[in-house]
Amino acid sequence: MVLMDKPFARKVGRAYIKIISVLGGIATAWLFGIMFLMTADILGRVLFNQPVKGASELIKTSIVAIVFMQIPYTLWVGRHIRSELVISRLKPSTREMLLCIMYLFGAAIFIVIIFASWETMITGWKILEYEGEGALRVPVYPIRTIIILGSGLTAALFIYKSIESLLKSRGSAGEGS
Repeated sequence: MVLMDKPFARKVGRAYIKIISVLGGIATAWLFGIMFLMTADILGRVLFNQPVKGASELIKTSIVAIVFMQIPYTLWVGRHIRSELVISRLKPSTREMLLCIMYLFGAAIFIVIIFASWETMITGWKILEYEGEGALRVPVYPIRTIIILGSGLTAALFIYKSIESLLKSRGSAGEGS
C-alpha cells in the first residue's frame, strides 16, 4: 500500500503549521483586546461607578475561544504543561512508547470533545445562540465552532505526534540491540 509521498506530506504539514500559527496569532491579539476591555471595565467601576456594558459576557465567551485557538500551536511548539521527572529517566524506546500512548489519550480526549460539542454547535447555528441580554448580546455559535476546530486540529496533532513517537521508539529499540 502506497502512503502519501513526502512532498505532499510536507505541503500538508506547512499548511497545518500556518493555520495553527495564524489561529494562535489571532488568539493572542484577541487576548490583548480582552485585557484592555477588562482594564476599562475595572477603571469604569472604580472611577465612575459605571462598568463597561457587556464586558463580562464578552470576556466569558472570549476566554474559551482563545484557549481552543491556542491549544494546537502550544502542543506543536511543546509548551504545554508536562512533567519530565519520570519520562526523562526512561530508556529512549520506553520513553517514546509511553509518549505514544499519552498522545493517543490526548487525541481521544479531543475527539470526545468534538463528538460531545457537535450537536450543540449545530443547534447554536440553527437558533443563532447568544449570551447576555440588554445592552450587548454576544454570539456564542462561532465560539462553539472554534471549540470544534481547535479540538480537531489538536487531535490531529496528537495523532501525528503518537505516530512520530512510535516510529522513534522502533528506531531506538533497533539501536539498543
